[in-house]
Amino acid sequence: MKIKFLDKILDEIYGEKYVCFACSGERLGDEYGYLCPSCYKRLNIIHKSCLKCGSYVNDFSSYCDDCKKDRVVHLYDRVYCVSMFEDVAMSLVYKFKYGKDKSIAKAITPFLISKFAEIEDAVDIIMPVPLSRERMRDRGFNQAEILSVAVAEHYSIPLSVDNLIRNRNTPTQTSLGRDERKENLKGAFSLTNATLIKGKTVLIIDDLTTSGATMDEITKLLKKNGAKKVIGLTFCHA
Repeated sequence: MKIKFLDKILDEIYGEKYVCFACSGERLGDEYGYLCPSCYKRLNIIHKSCLKCGSYVNDFSSYCDDCKKDRVVHLYDRVYCVSMFEDVAMSLVYKFKYGKDKSIAKAITPFLISKFAEIEDAVDIIMPVPLSRERMRDRGFNQAEILSVAVAEHYSIPLSVDNLIRNRNTPTQTSLGRDERKENLKGAFSLTNATLIKGKTVLIIDDLTTSGATMDEITKLLKKNGAKKVIGLTFCHA
């Protein structure tokens, strides 16, 4: 996972050279991207995932328990996730979102770019999960948009950051159950130009997926407006 030469120069100038973005310890070069060897090895990378939600499954399963028949029915076609939401991955996401540290994207995007290579469908357009105006003002940036820009640029895929919008500031999903999350998100999203996604395979990018309720609600909207397929790509699965 080699870092671009320009990034290395910027690291030297701004003092980030060889500092691990997860633990702030010594990075010892760029073999593990922006992580030290210890943090890189503690990432719980999902090597075999559920063919629906992207969660970890053992070698003998194709679907996780929740996605097996008669458990959970997701509207999206498939979600691809890099890591389980724990330890190092959790630290990176919290620093990125709640610590409002945009530089963390440099540690996360190489993993998303690598994971994208596993997507079997040809992606026509990439869209980030949008933030509400209130949350955007508070955070100052949309972490999903930053990740989407990096993936779209790397693979030269059209990117739309203004078409999918969040209509209202939904309460946090953290303490809600599966059914409550679905109810919380009903009607939360809309499109400004539905013609852009008609007949297309849309990739939705976010930093984290939990129950899949957000991805399902977006999928319902996109498919209602003519999208052929909706696929998700996230850094973590909780």
